[in-house]
Amino acid sequence: CNAGKKIIKGYENYLNPSMMAGIRNANYAGLSNGFAQFIMQAVIAFSYWYGAKLLRRDAISPKDLFKVINALQVTGQAVGATFARANDTSKADVAISHIYQLFDDKRDIDYTSTAGVQDCEIKGNIQFRKVSFAYPTRPDSMALRNFSCDIKAGQ
Repeated sequence: CNAGKKIIKGYENYLNPSMMAGIRNANYAGLSNGFAQFIMQAVIAFSYWYGAKLLRRDAISPKDLFKVINALQVTGQAVGATFARANDTSKADVAISHIYQLFDDKRDIDYTSTAGVQDCEIKGNIQFRKVSFAYPTRPDSMALRNFSCDIKAGQ
């Protein structure tokens, strides 16, 4: 029972930095969305207030006032939606830069080369004994640990 609790505690400790980053990102997203909504509502309130002043002075007709307010609302919603998605846009920029970096990296194996053995036919059994493997990006996390396998010809 102690081993199970120890494993769960280790797993929780492993996940904690990701959870904290997620909470921090959620707070930023909430603040940016709230700020965008505030700006949009403030622009609408200001347009009604200023429009009422213009109506009292007969500087604008009610029809023109509502055209302007409608245009401001639509524009405000578009700007607010764009602002609220700024976090997603920055994540997309980072992701695309990683993709471009993958294309630009020089590979050790030239897949376009015609040198080497061509059309080799191999017949026989395949045997793996105590194979351990970790990806270079996560050397502390084993993908295979003491893996053994026999594959007979034709399987």
